[in-house]
Amino acid sequence: MIRVDPNHQEAQLHVGEIHYERGDIRAALDAYSKALEQQPEDRWETGPEGKWTTGQVVLHLLQSITPLNTTMSLPKFILKYKYGITNREVRDYDAVV
Repeated sequence: MIRVDPNHQEAQLHVGEIHYERGDIRAALDAYSKALEQQPEDRWETGPEGKWTTGQVVLHLLQSITPLNTTMSLPKFILKYKYGITNREVRDYDAVV
């Protein structure tokens, strides 16, 4: 389970019992890895009725992150050529969420 503690001044995030601060990507990845290591073996292939299993979530993240990483490593002019430029004001994470 991943949850945000809105009462914590540094917007501390929790993955199970592992904590890290928002914006610390390396700590977030480490926390997620530790949480996966703590999953019981049977949760990888079975899950709650109508919900994804742990294995399906990990596969989805991997399949999403790989092309995103490839795309974000392209030069900016290629991104602008392929996707254009935004037609609205840029919003930060807190405004979106």
